[in-house]
Amino acid sequence: MEKKFVVILMSVIVAMVIPASGDFKNRSSSPLFSINTSVDKILPYNIPSSPLTVTATGASDLDSVTLFYRWSSDNLSWGAEAITYETGIIENVNGWTTVNLDNSYINPVVIVTGQEGADISLNVEKSRPRIRDITTNDFEVIVTNDIKSTVTEDVGYIVMEKGHWVIDGVEVEAGTYEVTSTSPQDITYTKSFPGDTVVIDTIQEESEVGSSRYAENSMSSTGFTVYWVEYDVNNGNIGPVTAGYIAVEDGSSSNIFESGIEQEVDDDPDSGTWTSVSFSNSYSSTPILFTNPLDDYGPDPCIVGRSNIDSSGFDVRVTEGQNEDTEMTHVPCDIPWIVWTEVTVKNLNWKEWDDVSNPDTSYPWSWNFNFPNSNGFYEFHSIGKKTGEDDETAPLVADAYCRFNRIPEIFDENPSNGSTGVQIIPQLKISVSDADGDTMTINWYSNTSGTWQAFGSNINIGNGTYRQTNSNISDFGTTYWWYVKVNDDIYTKSSPIFHFKTEENIPPYTPSNPDPSDGATDVAIEKVLKWTGGDPNNGDTLTYDVYFGTSSPPPFVNTVTQTGYDPGAMELGTTYYWQIASKDSGGLTKTGPIWQFITEFEPNEPPTAPEIYGPPSGLKGVELYWAFVSYDPDENEVKYLIEWGDGDSQETDLYPEGIAVEASHIYEEEGTFTIKVKAEDENGLLSEETTFELTIIKSKSVYHPLLLRLFERFPILVKLLNLIRL
Repeated sequence: MEKKFVVILMSVIVAMVIPASGDFKNRSSSPLFSINTSVDKILPYNIPSSPLTVTATGASDLDSVTLFYRWSSDNLSWGAEAITYETGIIENVNGWTTVNLDNSYINPVVIVTGQEGADISLNVEKSRPRIRDITTNDFEVIVTNDIKSTVTEDVGYIVMEKGHWVIDGVEVEAGTYEVTSTSPQDITYTKSFPGDTVVIDTIQEESEVGSSRYAENSMSSTGFTVYWVEYDVNNGNIGPVTAGYIAVEDGSSSNIFESGIEQEVDDDPDSGTWTSVSFSNSYSSTPILFTNPLDDYGPDPCIVGRSNIDSSGFDVRVTEGQNEDTEMTHVPCDIPWIVWTEVTVKNLNWKEWDDVSNPDTSYPWSWNFNFPNSNGFYEFHSIGKKTGEDDETAPLVADAYCRFNRIPEIFDENPSNGSTGVQIIPQLKISVSDADGDTMTINWYSNTSGTWQAFGSNINIGNGTYRQTNSNISDFGTTYWWYVKVNDDIYTKSSPIFHFKTEENIPPYTPSNPDPSDGATDVAIEKVLKWTGGDPNNGDTLTYDVYFGTSSPPPFVNTVTQTGYDPGAMELGTTYYWQIASKDSGGLTKTGPIWQFITEFEPNEPPTAPEIYGPPSGLKGVELYWAFVSYDPDENEVKYLIEWGDGDSQETDLYPEGIAVEASHIYEEEGTFTIKVKAEDENGLLSEETTFELTIIKSKSVYHPLLLRLFERFPILVKLLNLIRL
């Protein structure tokens, strides 16, 4: 028997009633116990810095007062409404097996389930765990089938103290009721839930095979209706026995458990169909799955089969049982389910604070408490002592409590406060850190028009530097203000208000480097006009007014945002004039000179899409070779524009068309890459693009680059290599 995990959890303190005196301990009023001290209430509840001055109220003639504390990382480990429970899996249960619990319970409720009892067929039904001899710290479990044969199976369990609790923000109730007959019974919760519920239950003392449960179409916010029948066919009578149940709200989802109802699951036993159910949560390991059938079929109840249980979900199917007859009918059934996962065991022991100032031996009673467990939740009580009297008794609950959590830090703003000459539409940066490692949210604010407005956020972040861009910071020579707020779900801290001034506007660069060059001849009639533009102000946006035509000065034809313009098909043997005027966002302009060129006297066609020959795989870090061939209808020379697929590119020299041109490249990373190649003739006309897929691997390449060097001397090898590659 192996116990996989155990959970001890206590609910969040929702409210604590504090008497006006500040002393809400439950101590004896007997004269033998006359000492009564109390740690004073701590305000505010959230403490951002250490040490904290903790004071206590007590008689001034005491010899000493000692400070005790306890700590929780998540505030789920204690409370006036403390709940104790644990879950676990017992592997390979085979015969009656004792399960030893890690906690001691007053009124334990035990629910068990087989984890892979899924073999539903015409002659084998689902295995059924049964329990007996429940005590305050253990119980026994066995797994059998309908004919009382022992089955070996992993059994999941949950043991919970009886009552209505809040666990991880979700209401949960553990309770018991008496089963007295096979008639439907209405069970009422001790406290109503916010919505409809999901119920799992188990007979608490079932030494012999004989009972099965299914609800009769009713699980509400106030209770449920249950219907019990026997699996065996002895007498069809059940009771009186005690059943235990655990109920949670339908659709609950916490960090440690969730629930749901899978509607209208059915199964044809002959076809073996299954329904897949997905969890909402993401679990690091396989949780424990509890299911019950929810139907109104009788006298044979639904049998629930489960399989493929993992961290993301499970498969489920149902069929009718065989306690009243031998057939297994195809039936639909709703399946309520709950999964429960592991939670870290909490240490709730009170500790005497280990410090030279504790105990305090002089009145008034106080300590500078340094939060020895770092951030988290702390509770306190005090114990007074006086010679000749019995020591003060420990309280049942804490005297005072607080949460220690440090405030996030904000630093290293960029642009730095008071900066000048900042480009427009800058990327604002800020660094944040939280000494407790809390998850944070940054909200960004700016004043660009006379009022503060939010313009961005970074959500669920850790320590680091974060960035936002505000497109409204777009005017030159203007002062802008900004700040951030950082929240760690406890504190919200605002940075100082920062300001900076943007740079003054400078006119654009004069358009230059015309393509075709000024005075060029034999220019292709499909030529796209290109030039160099730009602006000295980073972040400034430019437009370009294009003037183009057969007269000088040329007429205005269009405004573009790129440094290129396609005039369409031009006339053969014609002189064209063109001019570019740049304009920035502030309205400043620079106009280039008038350029001219003469188009070709004969039409020019673009070259063909390149053919690519070379290895489809290679070794990382090794130089690899490819050959590229393109044909030009006008027999113009061509060059090849190569993108290697890893961010690098290459442009070859001009070569005669139809000649295999070799190029090489070294890939520094493994993976799959796409080479993209275009051919461009000497007049600037581009071919269609050709792509080539290759994989860079660890194994040695089987392609030898020397083969490619024969292309120029023996072009027929190009086609041969292509056949080899294919």
